[in-house]
Amino acid sequence: CGYGVLRKAVCGYRFEPLYADNYEIAEIIFLNALNHINIGEPVFIDIPMNNAAAVKLANNYGFKKIFNLIRMYSGDYLPLTDSTKLFGMFE
Repeated sequence: CGYGVLRKAVCGYRFEPLYADNYEIAEIIFLNALNHINIGEPVFIDIPMNNAAAVKLANNYGFKKIFNLIRMYSGDYLPLTDSTKLFGMFE
């Protein structure tokens, strides 16, 4: 019903990806992953702005917008991901 990867980055940690059937599951995965890092370590996540639940998760835990990430696709290619279940994306 969901999975997430929290990996060490040059500065802090990054969620890439965080995928769940709903907000509650995403929050459980998110909080459990945070239990494995030191308090105060920076954590980054790229959320799809078209998923209101992902925006809610980021807002509820005090994430600040640093920059906008724009995904672009060419030709007939469209990703097959259900964006309502995508809470954190790969870069």
